[in-house]
Amino acid sequence: MLHRINVYIFCLVGFLVLLGNTAAVPGNDAIVFDLVRTPEPNAHRKRDDTVAVEQLVQRTSRLGMAVVLEGKKYILNIDTGASTSWIARDDFACYDVGRNLRSQDFCKMGPGLYEEDFTSIGDFDEAYGTLAEAASGHWAKETIGLGGFDVEDAPIAFVSSLIWKGDGLTVGIFGLGWDPDDTGGIKSTIWQQLCKKHCLPVQFTLATNRYEDGEHNAGSIAFGGTLDGQPVTPDEWVTVDAVPVPQKLDQWHIDRSELGVVHNGVTTQTEIGQVTLVDSGDPKIRLPQETFYDIIDMWDPEPWFHDDTKNWVVDCTAQGPGSVYIEIGGTRFLFPVKDNIVLQYALLDEGTCLLQLAVGNVLGLPFMRHVIVHHDLEGIKEGKGPKISFKQRVYN
Repeated sequence: MLHRINVYIFCLVGFLVLLGNTAAVPGNDAIVFDLVRTPEPNAHRKRDDTVAVEQLVQRTSRLGMAVVLEGKKYILNIDTGASTSWIARDDFACYDVGRNLRSQDFCKMGPGLYEEDFTSIGDFDEAYGTLAEAASGHWAKETIGLGGFDVEDAPIAFVSSLIWKGDGLTVGIFGLGWDPDDTGGIKSTIWQQLCKKHCLPVQFTLATNRYEDGEHNAGSIAFGGTLDGQPVTPDEWVTVDAVPVPQKLDQWHIDRSELGVVHNGVTTQTEIGQVTLVDSGDPKIRLPQETFYDIIDMWDPEPWFHDDTKNWVVDCTAQGPGSVYIEIGGTRFLFPVKDNIVLQYALLDEGTCLLQLAVGNVLGLPFMRHVIVHHDLEGIKEGKGPKISFKQRVYN
């Protein structure tokens, strides 16, 4: 059952709006946060006794959450593919992928960049390979406010140099990876500190909504449990071990899975034998090269690579696969192609749609909009590794 918050709070759960489930701690309550996709995030509120639904906000393919530093609110993109958190400074230098200096408008950061002074505790330099993005600046430790609750001495970087494809809303990254050493140093994640301070299990659940659900209804995140307060059980969830990947130990990877594509009533199955990243910061599903081109061949007319936007695109009326599934732990998780993998995109000519597929090994937002994902570090206390649990998202 869910426990109502009365005079004091022992534990904290943050939600980035999406429907999902959260494991409650007996005697401890959860606090719900909003994720934001639009410039006006919804206000924080307590969870009621029956349902935990709060709004995340999204702009293009990024999900945002509001954090507070020194009384000022900043909207950060939540990213399970990164453990570090950062905010762009108001005087940041913007570069394109060729390292050519551009105007700040080129990077399309959101409003409300960081203007305050800070004390540097080290250099910060992070690259985001699949998106050809990078950020550099300096580390600091600050008090971060989340939904009215503070995390003291939280590691956050202030960025002075960016190669970035912004959304006009978010001004940085809120890392939802994890610190394998849990040292409390600059690699320690804010969300881990948040759970520990408020006596919550070190875990979070993320459910991201569909594009058509609107910018103010992007999904939910629960820090410290599941979104509905119920435990993760085998009859409701599929749980697998997170796979350690050298040089990327702070990310959430899963082992072998199977891809199924339904096209003209025929299901084509392909084993994905490579380790795959589950990443809320990636707008695409990235597949091994041979598998990717096999799917490309299923469209008529075939998709093509759009040089200006550096994306694969397809005729909006093209005939292609009807649905796709990823099989994890023996269970198939379905997600549609229309309005999910194939999308209308303002920067393309009328009649041309964006194809949210690419080469690589990532389950990004097209997967996560239809599957609730629970990330759990509790087993580390017993010498076990992190686990990831999945639950099919059902829309009314």
